[in-house]
Amino acid sequence: MSATSSKSRIVLFLLVVIALVFFITSFVAAAFTNSVNNSIQEASSQASCIIVQTGEDKVFGECGFS
Repeated sequence: MSATSSKSRIVLFLLVVIALVFFITSFVAAAFTNSVNNSIQEASSQASCIIVQTGEDKVFGECGFS
């Protein structure tokens, strides 16, 4: 009976480890996403660009800096 108990403890331990890894990586990903969004917002506050693609696959762009 102790072997079954030992196996269940190992499985429970592995589940806890997997859950911790999942939560840690999700928090790191959220922090990284926020830092990327902040840098994009800073760049977009400096320049406002309009890009248009025509039916003939020509691309025109214009940027205004503030």
